[in-house]
Amino acid sequence: MGEQVGFHWSAKTKFNCYVVGFLLSSMAVPACAQLTGGGRPFRPLASLATDPPSENATVSELLGVDEKVPKNQESAKELTDEGTRRPAIKDPKVEDGGAVRDGASNRSSSTPSGDSTASQSLSPTFGDSLNPFGSGLSSDFGGMSSAISGNAFSETDALSTGLNFNEFPKEYQSGLFLRNDRWAMKIGGYVKADLNRDFNPIDSTDSFNPATIPIGAPPRTNSRFHARQTRLNMDARWISDSGEPLRMLVEGDFFGVGETLRLRHAYGEYGNFIIGQTWTTFTHRAALPNTLDSVGDVASVGRRQAQVRYTRKWMDGRWAFGASVENALVTADDELNTFGTARTPFPDGIVRLRYSVDRGQFQISALGRRLGFQPNDREVILGPAGGLNGTGFFDITKRTRLYGGILWGQGIGSYRDLPDFARVDATSGEILPSIAWYSGLTHQWNDRWSSNLTFSEGQVDNAAGQAAESINRLQYLAVNLIWQPSKYTFVGSEYLWGTRRDLDMEVGQANRLMVSFGFLLP
Repeated sequence: MGEQVGFHWSAKTKFNCYVVGFLLSSMAVPACAQLTGGGRPFRPLASLATDPPSENATVSELLGVDEKVPKNQESAKELTDEGTRRPAIKDPKVEDGGAVRDGASNRSSSTPSGDSTASQSLSPTFGDSLNPFGSGLSSDFGGMSSAISGNAFSETDALSTGLNFNEFPKEYQSGLFLRNDRWAMKIGGYVKADLNRDFNPIDSTDSFNPATIPIGAPPRTNSRFHARQTRLNMDARWISDSGEPLRMLVEGDFFGVGETLRLRHAYGEYGNFIIGQTWTTFTHRAALPNTLDSVGDVASVGRRQAQVRYTRKWMDGRWAFGASVENALVTADDELNTFGTARTPFPDGIVRLRYSVDRGQFQISALGRRLGFQPNDREVILGPAGGLNGTGFFDITKRTRLYGGILWGQGIGSYRDLPDFARVDATSGEILPSIAWYSGLTHQWNDRWSSNLTFSEGQVDNAAGQAAESINRLQYLAVNLIWQPSKYTFVGSEYLWGTRRDLDMEVGQANRLMVSFGFLLP
């Protein structure tokens, strides 16, 4: 590529930086309101409880499973969970009215079932007399006091309502569950079949990805029936000889080549460390859109990659800090690839800070990386890159949640399946700046019906040497209605709309209607 390909920043991104800084700052307003609201003491979310196990913790508490309490002891008790009165327990199964995607390229991970903030190790089970569907399906957010499992583990911090495709089954100790003294294992997952009807040309038939809209293609329709989002997972937990809890989780779906099994998660956790493949630390799983479509939006980060992560939590789980070294993926624009090859000289470094309040959660993540490009027959040239991701959710009412996020950076396009850098001219390349945002609303109509509305947009500040058909802007809209006739089945319908605008300002759009059917393992 001439004598050398150099990397340089776009001056336009200086303005973007100020804009994003203002927007991220504005996200903190609801959090500040919580701290100053009426002098009421802070009550950490039970679902976000992060107290480490006590020295006298039982095996059940460490594993996140329950010991059965004799009936003659239950009837005399009333339990208090984070300020919420619970009725006396009628049988060995705890009553709890609380409740809590992965896309083909994005989104699942949380196995709530024990309560580290209560005086006993409690967890939701079947047979909840207050809710015929048990704690796994609730008509509200449970006053933000649902019990979780595995208080010793870091990936148990999401709280949602009804059916959610961004997490694992809520009830660790039920269903296909095995236990023997110091170890326990749960087999989970679901079968999901999707019927898609496209009214406009789009090349991604199994998921709705606006980047695949072929601008200028002749009109066409398409129908597709598949079950590739079906998932299976295994979650094993045990106590080491030293008394420390360990966890190993593996999950796959069928988005591999030719509908073969694809690895989604495979990691182990010990103490404050996670090692293996799971959600990148740049992701905020609890703030992801809950769509039937596996892509979900064009702005959030839903990537899973191999990593070593350290997590530290304090102030009763109000604050959580994470830092990781992760596998890097560097991609170059097609035009630039003709002059050389993208290289990954270093892993990505990510840090994040998460803050939780009674009715919400807010997170800021920072990514730092080094991009490499090797011109044909020459040495690798390096360039710095990085970005910020501000995300959060806030419960407007017990049944209505507002969520969203803003992603900004330079050379982070690969985190959204776009190029990190592109050609400027015959002798130079440029690291591409981009900005994206999404917002949505989830509402639980009652115990069986729920809806989600989400809109997102992502823009790229293109380089001068990119082809006219290079992506400049993507938009994505989804609205759905999901019905759960029983705790283990669901039927949903979703309308999807998307647009793609290229560098030459040509625009294409697509519309899809999909119907999904699912069967959940208990």
